[in-house]
Amino acid sequence: MGCLNKVCCCLGLNKVGLSLLLLMFSLLALITSLILTSMNFNRSRQQDWFWVGGVQSTSASFRVRIPTTEGTIRTFAISTNSDLTFADDRVLEETLKYNEADGDYGVKSVYASSLETDTAYYFGSLDDSNNVVWNVGSFRTPAPEGTRMSFKVATSGCSLTGADSPFFDDIHKNHDPFLFINAGDFHYEDIMSTNIEDRVAAFDRVMGSASLGRLYSSQAMSYIWDDHDWIGNNQDGSDLEAGEAAKLGYQLLFPHYELAALSNTTAAQNKSSQPVNVAPYQAFTIGTVRFIILDLRSESKNSNETFEGSIYSTQQEEWLRAELDNSNNYDFVVMVSSRPWTGPASRGDDKWSGFANDRRNLSKWIASTVGAGKQNLLVVSSDNHMVAYDDGSSTDFSNQDVNPAGFPLIHSGPLANVGSFKGVFSTRESFFTDGCHTVNGELNYQYSILDFQISETKGAEPCVEISSYRDGNTLILSKKLCGKIMRGGTDEEDTCTSLSFTTTSTGLLITSGVFISLFMVLSFWKLESRCEAIFLTLLDIVFYFVTAGFVAAGAFAFQTKAVDTFSFSVIIFLQTFAVLVFLCCILHKQKKE
Repeated sequence: MGCLNKVCCCLGLNKVGLSLLLLMFSLLALITSLILTSMNFNRSRQQDWFWVGGVQSTSASFRVRIPTTEGTIRTFAISTNSDLTFADDRVLEETLKYNEADGDYGVKSVYASSLETDTAYYFGSLDDSNNVVWNVGSFRTPAPEGTRMSFKVATSGCSLTGADSPFFDDIHKNHDPFLFINAGDFHYEDIMSTNIEDRVAAFDRVMGSASLGRLYSSQAMSYIWDDHDWIGNNQDGSDLEAGEAAKLGYQLLFPHYELAALSNTTAAQNKSSQPVNVAPYQAFTIGTVRFIILDLRSESKNSNETFEGSIYSTQQEEWLRAELDNSNNYDFVVMVSSRPWTGPASRGDDKWSGFANDRRNLSKWIASTVGAGKQNLLVVSSDNHMVAYDDGSSTDFSNQDVNPAGFPLIHSGPLANVGSFKGVFSTRESFFTDGCHTVNGELNYQYSILDFQISETKGAEPCVEISSYRDGNTLILSKKLCGKIMRGGTDEEDTCTSLSFTTTSTGLLITSGVFISLFMVLSFWKLESRCEAIFLTLLDIVFYFVTAGFVAAGAFAFQTKAVDTFSFSVIIFLQTFAVLVFLCCILHKQKKE
């Protein structure tokens, strides 16, 4: 009882005392949110960065960003030695100078040929004092196309702009992938302007994250946009001017494989020339695995009640069909789709389900080509902010049973994002046989590894092992597929649901709810003044909303939607507990009087 008297004395048993107590917790929430967001997200622009893509057995493409200060000079070097300062080990060095008249926004294109096959290389920029700036990147050339070889691919998507986490370092450190496929939403800037400089700035902010910069420069990259890094949320290709800026920006900023929309001659010349206004769908081969990267944004037209929509152009569809027609030439074919594939047809939906006719036609083509052949198609998708898997039961929309059209699908993400704010307050149902691994109301760090296990022995059955992780190296899903990996679909799609919060956050929020309920019951039951009970209850409720608003404001101050739900739940728990103690003090004083 003595301790309670001391606590009550400190709190000050009046309306002002309660208001100050509640305000203190709201301010604590704001300060905590600001600190955590500043630690986890970068908004500053990094103007020294680089990465590698379009890697083949003897060649690779690079994009090298240099500061946009007139006369800035960088030496870009590729070496077999991780210490780039040793000039004798360099296989290529190129002097890069910023000149505003070049019109390249400080992003230089470098193409390296005559590299050795199956060889590790390091690359980076050095200043005029021969000091390495930013990171030292690395990549490995593959064996010649058609050579049976084992290798790993990391894949994910949906990373809030400038996300910074030590979990990103675990991807390269623990798995050493040959390739990282970013399947869309590389950033969340939703750039609808026609100014390419805005797109350069977005990439600068992403690469300004120390951990993301290390991840994206630690191996070869492959990337295709989804909606947020295309133009904006759920946007199609209707805005031709902004779309042109996006296409030019993609080619300026990212070292890609040859774009299928260009002729072979133009594509070869385009390695070092100005970007061209074409959709960036592309395909490439590593060993005996064919990768098909679809562009499902720039040529799409969203469906509505009177229009069935189109997810790509006739030209891209014909190219895709030709690629699938050649599936027997490979051990595996991996198709990358930034839009989710599964789900019942629904006009206006932003997924493949909103383009039911295109999906049905493609599914029939898959059945007649891959399904009638080696049945070796694997699809990688993103956008749904979860890790999930389907064994083919929910991916067959061919409406036939002659050949299997159901392919295994790994849905991988988010690299750094919340699951879904919609799923916090209602059941979020998705269509997969396994998974829905995400926490809707909290920040998730998730990715998948495709481990292609292909023996050099001719005729040996090829396998791919799929492993998905969260928070660095916590395994959440594992599948192994060998030989023929496709099957016929089922009449009804399988479903899975995702969590709203982690167990810890859920426990804290439930306990807080119990405290709030107890506060209200005791107020109206024990307080002598009904008006005082109503006032205290309303004041309490108002400040819960203020605290929630301050948490959101701390995140929004850094232009991100990633509210730290765990810290919010801790503060709400402490706030409800303190308010309950405050009420107990009032009741204790009332009893003494």
